[in-house]
Amino acid sequence: MKQAYGHETFLGGELANSLYESIQEKSREETSLFIESRLTEFIKKGEPRKIAKYVLLFEDEDTDLLQTKSGTLQEARLTFISAASITRHISVEAGLNLQLASAVYEAYIERLTSCKNPDEIYIFIFQMMMDYASRIAKLKSVVSTHPLVMEIVNIVSTYLYSPLSLSDIADRMGYSKEYLCRLFKAETGKTIHQYILESKITEAKDMLHFTNYSIAEISENLCFSSVSHFHRIFRSLTGFTPHAYRLLPPEKQKT
Repeated sequence: MKQAYGHETFLGGELANSLYESIQEKSREETSLFIESRLTEFIKKGEPRKIAKYVLLFEDEDTDLLQTKSGTLQEARLTFISAASITRHISVEAGLNLQLASAVYEAYIERLTSCKNPDEIYIFIFQMMMDYASRIAKLKSVVSTHPLVMEIVNIVSTYLYSPLSLSDIADRMGYSKEYLCRLFKAETGKTIHQYILESKITEAKDMLHFTNYSIAEISENLCFSSVSHFHRIFRSLTGFTPHAYRLLPPEKQKT
C-alpha cells in the first residue's frame, strides 16, 4: 500500500491517512462499495480532479473496482458499459441534460472499440467519469435555472473541442444573438463569449495537469486561433502562463 503524504494527494495528508485506516478495516467487498460511493459523490458534485486523485490514492488496493490484470477484454468492455450507464444516470440526476448525457454515453461506447486491452479500458472508465463530472461542474458554475441559459451551457460543453461562436449558438437555438446575449448576461453576469473562453481554459487546465499534451496541442484541440492567443487568454484568466501552471504542485492548481 502507498504511504499517504499531504503534498501528494488532493484530499490532504490527515484525511488521506484516515481513509487508509478505514480501508484497512474493511473487507474487499466493503472497500469496493466505499470507493464507488465516493466516486458517485464526486460525479454528482462535479469534482473531476477528486476522481483522478482518489483513483491514484487507492490504485494499489486489492478491490474489484481497481483490479484490471485479470479478466478478458470482453469482461472489461462489459464493465465499462455498466460504469458508463450508471455514470450517465448519476449525471442526469445531478442536472445534466438527458440528451447531452446520452450523446456523451454513445460517443464513449463507440470509442470503446478502439481499446485493445483491459488496462486501457480501466483508464478509459475514469476518463469517462471525469468527463461527466467536468460537465456537471460547468453546470454548477452557472447560477441560473433559465432553460435557455442551461441550453447554452450544454451547447458549450458539447462543442468545447470545436470552433464555437455566438452565431453558431444562436443558429442552433433559433433565437437572435442579441436576445441570447442579453438573457445570458442578465442571468449569469457573464457574456456568452466570456463563458466559452472560461470553459475552454478550465478544460485546458485539466489537460495540462492530467495529460502529456504539448501546449500547442492543447491550443489546437480547443480551437484557439493561435498558441499566442491561447497563452494570452490563459494568463488573463489564471494569472499564469500554461507552462508555469503545469509546473505548479497539484494543491496550488485551482479548478
